[in-house]
Amino acid sequence: MNERISVIIISYNCKQYVEDCIKSIILTCYEAIPEIIIVDNNSSDDTVKYISNLYPEVKIIENKENKGYAAAINIGVKASSGYYLILSNADIIYKKNTVYGLIEKLIYYNNNAIVGPQQLYNDGTYQRSYGYLPNIKRGIFDLLSIIKFKLKLRKKSFENGKRKDIKVEYLDGAVLSTTRLIFNKLNGFDERFFFYSEEADFCYRAKKEGINSILATEYQVIHHRGGSQQNNGMNEKSINMIIESEAKFIDIHHNSFNKKIYFILQLFFFRLLLILSRTTKDTARTENNKKYIKAIKSVLNGN
Repeated sequence: MNERISVIIISYNCKQYVEDCIKSIILTCYEAIPEIIIVDNNSSDDTVKYISNLYPEVKIIENKENKGYAAAINIGVKASSGYYLILSNADIIYKKNTVYGLIEKLIYYNNNAIVGPQQLYNDGTYQRSYGYLPNIKRGIFDLLSIIKFKLKLRKKSFENGKRKDIKVEYLDGAVLSTTRLIFNKLNGFDERFFFYSEEADFCYRAKKEGINSILATEYQVIHHRGGSQQNNGMNEKSINMIIESEAKFIDIHHNSFNKKIYFILQLFFFRLLLILSRTTKDTARTENNKKYIKAIKSVLNGN
């Protein structure tokens, strides 16, 4: 076992994903398997028993209630021993060289960074792996389609074979790697975030300490988005949680004025998307946009 690296995997009703994730780590790190810790958020599908039987050497922490992603990460890190940490969703398949590649990148950046891999869909196509912080600037950029244009350029660059490191505002929380020193310096994840925006908050606080978030596109993972939510898709509950977590982020790091302006801009943005989806008769996107508008209005009304 490579005791310098700990992989913390958070699970919730997704035992098959957990099995596949562990298997991918073992297969791609067979020479020196890192410490693997599963933190299960009170699954009802026998995840703990199932994984314990398959991998008795894997440490499993069984929460008696669903404590949320941020709290589960903190619990897992506390129970781990490695200097290097990889914080992971369960619905991840690690491709060859990715685990150790992420650690090599941390060393390259003098152990003063948060590094994430490029995520791919099941068919190997590009998947967004980073985001823009919720603030007035992003609200304006969304409305002007600047962020959409930037994302398209990143995707095109990757599809054309370019594999360079990219400094981003925050990394998608499906896979993050950092050092224990940085994690402790930031006091871990903020447990006020139950699910969504915890990675944005973590990366934002890191940046204030001079620690950059780096997307290392030469290392990749397969991400089955929504695996720990039983593939229910972007339902109304999930959308409400996204909007509420963004509101919480702004409440913590900015002020009520910034919050109001940001969500007014987002309201205009999703109303524009609604008009476009209706014009193209895209029923799924139309319903999705309606859910976002409803959630944003709820925040603006103080509900």
